[in-house]
Amino acid sequence: MIFGSSLDRPWENGEARVSTLVFIGRDLPRELICSSLDKCLVG
Repeated sequence: MIFGSSLDRPWENGEARVSTLVFIGRDLPRELICSSLDKCLVG
């Protein structure tokens, strides 16, 4: 139930704009997490 984030540096020209989420825990509901995150996609 704890999360955190921090800003890094701006992306360089031509650098891939990629973000990574890391979930640490036991018996996490993978399908629920993936389907919930899929609903956040724009496009």
